[in-house]
Amino acid sequence: MIYLTRKAEFAASHYYHNPEFTPEENQRIFGKCNNPNGHGHNYTLEVTVKGEVDPRSGRNFLPASQPRRILRSRSGSALRPN
Repeated sequence: MIYLTRKAEFAASHYYHNPEFTPEENQRIFGKCNNPNGHGHNYTLEVTVKGEVDPRSGRNFLPASQPRRILRSRSGSALRPN
């Protein structure tokens, strides 16, 4: 049994602030996420597939590019792993 893993790191941000609210309203409604400049988070996504090596040919059970394709199909077009 072998495992193939593809790893991607990315950042995403969000914005919780309404300029029409007072600072107190923004704090009460959005809490610690309130920031007029927004804020972000860093993420790591790993896709691992497993399978058997063909004992006769010694080849993997799938092409090395397949984990990348799986990662892209599951994470959306904005994520482009190295």
